[in-house]
Amino acid sequence: AIFASVTACQSFLPAVLSSFRARYPDIHIRLETGYAADALAMLERDAVDVAVAAIPERVPPSLQARVLLHTPLVVVAPASECETSQLLERRPIPWSDVPVVLPASGIARKSADAWFRRRRTKPRLYSELPGSEAILSLVALGCGAGIVPRIVAERSPLRAELRIVDPDPPIGEFRVGVATPRRKLPTPIVRAFWESLPK
Repeated sequence: AIFASVTACQSFLPAVLSSFRARYPDIHIRLETGYAADALAMLERDAVDVAVAAIPERVPPSLQARVLLHTPLVVVAPASECETSQLLERRPIPWSDVPVVLPASGIARKSADAWFRRRRTKPRLYSELPGSEAILSLVALGCGAGIVPRIVAERSPLRAELRIVDPDPPIGEFRVGVATPRRKLPTPIVRAFWESLPK
């Protein structure tokens, strides 16, 4: 049983699973999707065996994790002409005036909050949402600028309606990987999956 966000399913989960499926074609995979911020909690509740997740700097001692991808957090703006896109064209960008759509929780939210604090700016909050896909939808509608991992923006079906802005200074890095409870590593299926992961 594997938990992953829709974005992870569409972007790199097939590459992660391809080696495992080639070696063990008779093992059935149950895939659950949901918000990325819920991934580690799914492991702690014993709802799944493995989760594709944002890997924190300090992994809980009960979990084993492997980082497979590093991607920066970026600002996404509407590609269309609107108040948000006009504000983001100004130099310097008046961040306190830019409406923003932020993750409701998780590593991306903590990084965004720290970035605004470093800039001594209080964000003009338009909305807080639990998933990156929902953030991109509001951004594409012109509601504000969003903060998401670059891979999410680049692989989104809404990509043509978005513009990626590399913030200066950078917001931070998003580490994506897989995690499993340490107590499950000795089980044959989980061990086989772990050994099939890219090094």
